[in-house]
Amino acid sequence: MDIYTSIVISIVTGLISGFVASFLTWALLFHVLSPKIDFSEKILKNETKIAGSGFIYRVKFQNSRKRTAINAHLKASIVFPDLFIKGTDNLFNLPLSSPFMSEIISCYKPGRNRKTIFFKLEDDKFTKIFCKDVFPEHIKMMAMRKKLILEDLFRITNGSHIRISIHCFDSISGASKLFRSKNYYINDIILGEDFNNSLEIIPKNNLEK
Repeated sequence: MDIYTSIVISIVTGLISGFVASFLTWALLFHVLSPKIDFSEKILKNETKIAGSGFIYRVKFQNSRKRTAINAHLKASIVFPDLFIKGTDNLFNLPLSSPFMSEIISCYKPGRNRKTIFFKLEDDKFTKIFCKDVFPEHIKMMAMRKKLILEDLFRITNGSHIRISIHCFDSISGASKLFRSKNYYINDIILGEDFNNSLEIIPKNNLEK
């Protein structure tokens, strides 16, 4: 092997090694060590004497990795397939009804720092949305009377569902991250008292035993 071939091989080897090292560093920083938001698999339905409907609905989430997320923007939407035109999805943003948490979390540290999204359908913001003429008369009436429950909304069209998204930034790299929950359907609602030490719901019948 002559000297020129050796130089070319060394250059190519160095380039490949550099690319692999850069890729592994990128994967470590942006995927392995970066924040990761996990959501509860179900919607918790709480009985309460405060809400007009008698129920409050909750979804829980947590930052599951070792890195802090900053400027996290929360958004919850309900999707109605075929509400106006067949074959199209119609989306309405839902207000987050928690007095303890805004729609923006400036600094969300990792670990067991779980947070909860509340849906209280008797809130005036919900009433304003579901009193619109696009919705069936019984939905508008229930909304005006503050008696609307989440199951009523899911029954408006087949396949109606809620989804939650959180857009945030990695506190170290500054990388933008978008996390989405699963689509929550009517069968994902579970009557219970609270979440356990993870993101799972303790069903109501388990509490009564």
